[in-house]
Amino acid sequence: MEPSPKKAKSDSSWGENLLIRLSDAFVRTDGNAICPIIKAENSIRVLHKLQKQLFHEILREAGCGIGLKRITIHWKSLTGHRMINGNIFIKCEVSRKFTDETKKKFSEELTAVFRRKSKVKHILVDIVRDMDVIPQPIISEIDFDLYKLELCYKELTDSTEEEKDVFKITTKSIKNTIEELKEQYTKIAVLSQNGKGKSFFLNLLLLITSDNEEEYAENNKSLKLPQDISGRPTFKELMEMKETFLHLPEVVREFVRKQSNLKEDFKTALKPIFHDLNIGNTRKDLQKSNKSFKSLSRYFTQGSRLSIEPYLLAQKGLEKSYESTTKCIIHLRYGTVYQLKVEYFEAEELQEQLFELVSLLKKDAVTCGINKAVKNKSCECLKTRFGLLTDYAASDINEDFLCQFKTYEDIALSEAVTTFVGLTELYVGKGTELAVDRLSMQAVLRHLTSGQDDNSSENLAWKHRVAAVKEIILYIPSKILYGGKEILEMPGTDDSDPLAMDFIQTALNTVDAIFIMSDFAFKIAEREVKEILLKSDFVQAWKKDPEHYSLMFLAYPEKDTNFQFGEDSKDAIQTLYASEVKKRSKEIEELCKLLDMDKDKLSAPMDKSIFTSYVLPVLHTSILMQEGTPHTVIAENADFLKYTGIDNMINHLDNLIAAKQSEYILKIEQNLKKLNRKPEMVSNTKGVESALNLLKRKELKDLVEGTCCLAYDLMLAELQRQLKTLYKNTLATTVDSLLVSSVQDAKARWEEKENRITSQGQFNPYFCGNHPAYQVRIAQVLFLDSEDHKNKIFTFLAAEIKRLLLQYKKNVFEVFSKQLNNLCSTNELQDVDLSTVVKEAIKDPLTEALNWYIGKQKMPFNKPMIVKYFNESKKLSLKKYLLTPSYKIGDIDETKHKAKQNIEKTIMNVRGYFIDHILILHEIRWKSFTSHLQTKKGVPKLWLVLIGQLKEMAKRAGASAQSPKSSKVEALISAKLRK
Repeated sequence: MEPSPKKAKSDSSWGENLLIRLSDAFVRTDGNAICPIIKAENSIRVLHKLQKQLFHEILREAGCGIGLKRITIHWKSLTGHRMINGNIFIKCEVSRKFTDETKKKFSEELTAVFRRKSKVKHILVDIVRDMDVIPQPIISEIDFDLYKLELCYKELTDSTEEEKDVFKITTKSIKNTIEELKEQYTKIAVLSQNGKGKSFFLNLLLLITSDNEEEYAENNKSLKLPQDISGRPTFKELMEMKETFLHLPEVVREFVRKQSNLKEDFKTALKPIFHDLNIGNTRKDLQKSNKSFKSLSRYFTQGSRLSIEPYLLAQKGLEKSYESTTKCIIHLRYGTVYQLKVEYFEAEELQEQLFELVSLLKKDAVTCGINKAVKNKSCECLKTRFGLLTDYAASDINEDFLCQFKTYEDIALSEAVTTFVGLTELYVGKGTELAVDRLSMQAVLRHLTSGQDDNSSENLAWKHRVAAVKEIILYIPSKILYGGKEILEMPGTDDSDPLAMDFIQTALNTVDAIFIMSDFAFKIAEREVKEILLKSDFVQAWKKDPEHYSLMFLAYPEKDTNFQFGEDSKDAIQTLYASEVKKRSKEIEELCKLLDMDKDKLSAPMDKSIFTSYVLPVLHTSILMQEGTPHTVIAENADFLKYTGIDNMINHLDNLIAAKQSEYILKIEQNLKKLNRKPEMVSNTKGVESALNLLKRKELKDLVEGTCCLAYDLMLAELQRQLKTLYKNTLATTVDSLLVSSVQDAKARWEEKENRITSQGQFNPYFCGNHPAYQVRIAQVLFLDSEDHKNKIFTFLAAEIKRLLLQYKKNVFEVFSKQLNNLCSTNELQDVDLSTVVKEAIKDPLTEALNWYIGKQKMPFNKPMIVKYFNESKKLSLKKYLLTPSYKIGDIDETKHKAKQNIEKTIMNVRGYFIDHILILHEIRWKSFTSHLQTKKGVPKLWLVLIGQLKEMAKRAGASAQSPKSSKVEALISAKLRK
């Protein structure tokens, strides 16, 4: 029988046609869970999108080894258009039969070439019949954008030294802006009562998104620990060692940057506070931890109850809440190596906090305006802390005992406590064994956040520390935090200790998003949760600018047996998912009721910024812990994973961050386009050439440059003088006039509220007039009308700074133009006017340099920074001139009399603190500004840029408009994740 034509082709010398699917492989984490997230730099999809030429080179090299012919590449997305969540398909022919062994060899060869020539580490290679698209790990949009911008920057700066010199100001600006953007965090607070599972929830998120051992070792291969630094550098010298400094752990770099004495020896200063993460019997703990995590998979398949070890964070119980958890905020950030920074309260802060007990328990104490349950909880916590922070036994602390303390300064802290008050401690892993570093950090955290069961001397020492901890910052290699996310784990709102409430209140005033966790719905969430949310600055910021903030109502019902799902519960979980629409409507209705808003008047941006979902992290994690190849597990359980709410929550956060940073990303893209663009052709090319020829004569070049340098220095000095005059005189006068106008209003409010100021505790300096346990707050009495002041101050300041910088910009154009025109006219070139050429050549780099005085992300002259400084100035003045003097007086009537006398002084002294803040900011910005304007030898960088641009203009006569490299860069800049 004659073979069919199709069969004949298959047997020809070309072999057979193949369709190969390439996709990003899901990899397993430290705890053996399938990670749902991938970094952009490690993605084959991103490589194909941003670096097509390199992708093709790798494919050709790997394909040649096994005889792939006539390769064509296709992209197919789940949604039918070019979204990044698609797969890459290769149509090709092979010269011999493609067996399983050949496929394995091709996969290994392809992976090896990708690893050697790119940052892609794990790819999935499948021989397929159709272009069926399989699920892919999530890529963060901000991660994609930052990686793209770094590639653009590298592409543009891989050029000759001369070109680098010409564009030095712009390239440095772009590099600095990218670095600043990387260091910016979108803060997400986790808010709920105690016992709702915040720590358990976060532990599961960290578990499923952790780096694995291979990634950990690879990411930390260049890590520098303090002991690795050679010699004895000072802080200043270390920061100048750019490559070395950037490879230090984040907590060490942050510590170095905050030093005021830069001449101090780095190793000497770090020795008493730096600790390696190497605590306890981690090998034994590792076996226990791994055994515990393995049991997670049985939840989905067998419906078994969970009893697992914490992944990292201490998991707290309801009983003895003080003993079981710290009152501080724990900040979670991404870092390639496990590291921890802990800060302890200053002695004075601890004394102020403890003196609160005197105010609450002394015989003549009046505590109207404070809830009785709050008072009882405060007394319970403060007695415990009194016993831990002093040498007095907690059992002896009663009303008679407390009478001996007339002011907070009378309280003597124990000798053990004074050894670490005000101290910063750093703990850093070695970066080689991930699990060992994690469990070592877990042990440190357990000491810092949990009470101990026995009273051994070692554990008693840790209890002292728990009572004095002010803040904990963790850097963790978990991709849920990658891309600029910072999650704040907070105490529960039902823990009525004012210290904990103050921590929560302060945190909510600074965050960009809030996870509001409840068992089933925000509508039935606890009163304390709703009240503290309603009183926060976050709500006001969200109402004004909902596109840059988000409220996330997460119902976490898995503790209820009716909401535990397994592999046989598909219909039940789909029913739960379907009820989400109704649940969302109820959540928004409840929120509008709290805010006293009409639900129908909720704007579209506000509605979009509200995320509501059931979240089932145990189910999600259990599925990701199933045995088998990761992509098969994901594909077979896609319906379940869709309904757990976890992926939707991650995507919503990524969209929020992308929206918040879009303005800065756009600015960097615009600067990159300007850097990529060649100077425009000019009509008087002969004039440019003539000026350049004259400057080839050394005596003329030295004369012109010398004159320019002198004029440039004088202009800078004059600008510096004008700015300082603006701050010290004009701004100070403006602030004074605003403050004077509010003094009488503050006194009137005092008269109105005085009868409700009944407790010494309301004057506690630690809380800066915002004691969370009292309805009447001293800060609000004095500064209720300051919001209008902040708007007027910023508007005035922004306009004046802009005016001075624009005048300076005009002066630079005039000086440079004058020098070049004089050069030409004195050398018999009377008709040459290069003013327009000068302006076109340096306007962009000069504008960019001026922008660095205003600032980008880090400490800029913008409204949030002005508001921050004004608020800090109010706190400092209130604390020094009113609260501290008043708090030292035992009698409440005398206290109020003294405070009333100091109202005007307190309000008017805000100006001094505010101007000091502004002058410090000016010095920081001025240093950055001048670094963009002058070389270390004092030569104006703009002059070098001008001459370089003039040479480029002359060279471009008759040249092509755009090089292939320029087209490539333009395409790279324009690439978007979602298109």
